[in-house]
Amino acid sequence: CSNLTAITIPNSVTSIGISTFSFCINLTSVSLSTNLTTTGYYTFASDSNLVNITIPNNITTIDDATFSSCTSLKSITIPNSVTNIKQSAFYSCQSLQSISIPNSVDSISSGAFGDCISLTSFVTPSNLRNIAVATFRNCKSLTSITISENVTNIDNYVFEGDSNLRSIICKSTTPPSIIINGSLTTFSSVIPTNISVYVPCNSVSSYQSSNWDSVFANIIGYSNDTVINVTIYGERTYNGFHITNSGTFVNRINNSNNCDSLVISNVNVVYPIILDSATNKTQTKITLNAHIDTNNIIAITAKKFQYKANNASNYTCIDASTSSLDTNVLYVNINNLNYNTT
Repeated sequence: CSNLTAITIPNSVTSIGISTFSFCINLTSVSLSTNLTTTGYYTFASDSNLVNITIPNNITTIDDATFSSCTSLKSITIPNSVTNIKQSAFYSCQSLQSISIPNSVDSISSGAFGDCISLTSFVTPSNLRNIAVATFRNCKSLTSITISENVTNIDNYVFEGDSNLRSIICKSTTPPSIIINGSLTTFSSVIPTNISVYVPCNSVSSYQSSNWDSVFANIIGYSNDTVINVTIYGERTYNGFHITNSGTFVNRINNSNNCDSLVISNVNVVYPIILDSATNKTQTKITLNAHIDTNNIIAITAKKFQYKANNASNYTCIDASTSSLDTNVLYVNINNLNYNTT
């Protein structure tokens, strides 16, 4: 069916057979029956021009290789009815950058997201117990993975070849079992020294006495994030942090908790206003220096700063460049923010 470009499956259809639409290389649009309950293996495999699809609410299983090698697939909606994602279901969906898996899913089989080379982050569903063999193998753009609190086992080759992995947030208080010996390791071909592993504050010692410690040197305890929304004028106290207007200085008042995690966001810039003589446009231009005293604040996340100038209706989001100048202080510098108002 190489000439098929679009298809609408009527609501009278409840099942689609094996490989029904595989290798429909020009198929770009699919509307599925709302009464669909099952699809077969390879249903849409190698449909290389399919960009997005919505799975209907009655589907409980995404079968083997259903969307494998859909290399243009960027968006897929998975309903709460789905409980099972089978082997290689999304294998080599090379344009897929993110995907939200509902917590109803309690089983993800081997290789389900292997070779998804554009996937940058992933959060496992809360009901998942096992991360199967090669689930994220060769996801070369994957930088962050959040492992839910009920995962007890992470199998071999799960993260093989994920050379850009930088952050693992593991929510389980008990370290999930991992494979570290021989060639069949969980984290083969990753760079452990580049990866920070964030675990519940009271579980740091458990992870450090487990196999995790033989792989990762940087195991960090965390508690709930404290988010500070900063307006650059005046001084105030927020959730135990003292904020001044001296370039936004943030200092922990009570250092009793050794696992605080601090997020600075929503920097609301209210001055100064200048006139750009070259363009005759009113602009806001500032230099923002956020000085964070990190004594006993183990995890510092300087996420994308947002600023809003001249009473603009929307925030502008920019990246923060960070540099640690000593063991206790981290500076975040954002220079020359410009906002055109006219």
